[in-house]
Amino acid sequence: MRSAQPLQGSLLSESAKIDRPRKRVRQVSKGQYAALRDGDRLSGRTADVLRELAAFYNRRASWPTVQELTTWMFERGDLPRNDSRLIAPRLTELCRGIKDRQTGEYRGGGVIESLPARPCAIAKTKAHPLRITEIGAKFMVGQ
Repeated sequence: MRSAQPLQGSLLSESAKIDRPRKRVRQVSKGQYAALRDGDRLSGRTADVLRELAAFYNRRASWPTVQELTTWMFERGDLPRNDSRLIAPRLTELCRGIKDRQTGEYRGGGVIESLPARPCAIAKTKAHPLRITEIGAKFMVGQ
């Protein structure tokens, strides 16, 4: 008769995501991050996308296209596969906001914006890079 004790130990502690230290960011973006972080306005994946967008800029000093950001996140282990469809809804939420089903209006948004198109290093086609709006821009998230 076997004991009720499992043969393999719990993997929960090993598979827990390692908490990374915060990245250094430009002074103009710190207010935007603080407002988003303290207000709990972003879902987990959306906050990850925003953090990785800032990390990409801090590392390479240029704003990424969607495919460049997807590849960056995949290589760092933040995405299970290199597929831009995993982060596209989060980028839309950060850019346009969330559509209210009753009124049809968008709430929030304005956290990131599109820049003029340039050749993408990954896809080799023209694409719009995305950048984090500076504090003091037209509007803030949730307003």
